[in-house]
Amino acid sequence: MIQFGPFTISSYITDRFRLDGGAMFGSVPKTLWSKLIPADDKNRIQLACRSLYVTLGDRKILIEGGMGNKWKGKETEIYAIENGPTYPLSKVFPDVTDIILTHLHFDHCGGITTLDETGTSELTFPNANIFVSERNFTHSKNPGIRERASYLPDNILPLEKGKLFLTQDHQ
Repeated sequence: MIQFGPFTISSYITDRFRLDGGAMFGSVPKTLWSKLIPADDKNRIQLACRSLYVTLGDRKILIEGGMGNKWKGKETEIYAIENGPTYPLSKVFPDVTDIILTHLHFDHCGGITTLDETGTSELTFPNANIFVSERNFTHSKNPGIRERASYLPDNILPLEKGKLFLTQDHQ
């Protein structure tokens, strides 16, 4: 935990998972990146989802939501998912007032939705304000073929039922 002026900031690893090392490092040769981060027998490297929990007075702000706990057998194997909690993030952070998402890839926003008893995706923090880039939100609803697997409807569609604030990108 870090105290920074009026802010208290905590870091929390929500999940660990694996993705293809070549895809993650792009044009950097495996002979270079594998010295620092070894790949498994499927050429995947381990990654961690990290959320920040920021308090400022009565505001409780969650930055990023990790992968969540909606994953099933085949997907769990493909990504070698090691979830932290097997319960919704609302049990870890019960009083979240605001959520900031840098973008809507599954490993950043999956934890802000959960499945109800009927298997329908719903908001984990239904009363929280959710802030995300308008450009990314629009793109997430109609991604190209290369990104389709990163933008999952079960994570994105419930956002429209919440207190969603679309921010403008500044360059």
